[in-house]
Amino acid sequence: MPLALVLLALLGTSCSRVAKLDVEQASPASTAAAASTAAVSTNPVGAVTSRADTSGPQPDCAQLAPLGPAAVESSSYTADLDADGLSDRVSSYAVGPAPGDWHLRVSFGAGGGSDLVVADNPASDRVAVLGSAALGPQAQPGPGEGRPALFVWTGSGASSRSIGLYRVDGCDLVALLSAEGGPVGFVVGASLGHQEGLRCAVVDGQHVVIEILSQASPVSGYEVTTRAYSGAGNELSVQGAAVQTTSAGPPPEGGQIVGCGDVQPKG
Repeated sequence: MPLALVLLALLGTSCSRVAKLDVEQASPASTAAAASTAAVSTNPVGAVTSRADTSGPQPDCAQLAPLGPAAVESSSYTADLDADGLSDRVSSYAVGPAPGDWHLRVSFGAGGGSDLVVADNPASDRVAVLGSAALGPQAQPGPGEGRPALFVWTGSGASSRSIGLYRVDGCDLVALLSAEGGPVGFVVGASLGHQEGLRCAVVDGQHVVIEILSQASPVSGYEVTTRAYSGAGNELSVQGAAVQTTSAGPPPEGGQIVGCGDVQPKG
């Protein structure tokens, strides 16, 4: 064999041994860095296309600031409000020391949350989350669908309570709106002269909330009006025509919320 070829063969063997020694003496940090680099995949021209994610899930919603020392929580409720399979927590609280400015605050199971000021009502001595119920199409496929409506006690009268409906929209907690554009509001109450309540049902493939209004008839019994409402996005609209009937006594829904998920009126 020519002398030049012999020298090249010996030089290659020596370099191979040095490279092997360098790898065996590499520090753990260098090995970890090499593993991290190996997690990067490239296309045929060398551009980076992906990297293994070892940092865990990254929530898309903004983080909530801690509640201030003057905030007084009045109720809390846990459910999957954004339809991602994780439990979320929503609470109501007032900015004290005396109840006045009321808020709803949701903390998402995936991270982040939303804080919403409840419409100001000087007569309201308490705001409370009562529960949630399905609203809208009975079959709700696709991402972002299936988010329930929150039933919230937002104010009180002499013999009645005001009920508002809310839902999660993306990262925000929003009030459901009427066709006129204002926040939805129902009345639930009972007295000798009137009875109001809510009932949830499925009508024509839609989860609806039915408003029952009644007043004592000047002749006898009660005159009862029912209206069904269904949700489309963040808007609540009348489903079909109002129905008017008469009954010998007040409707059983008077002063009640019936069949609406896990909604439970609070005293």
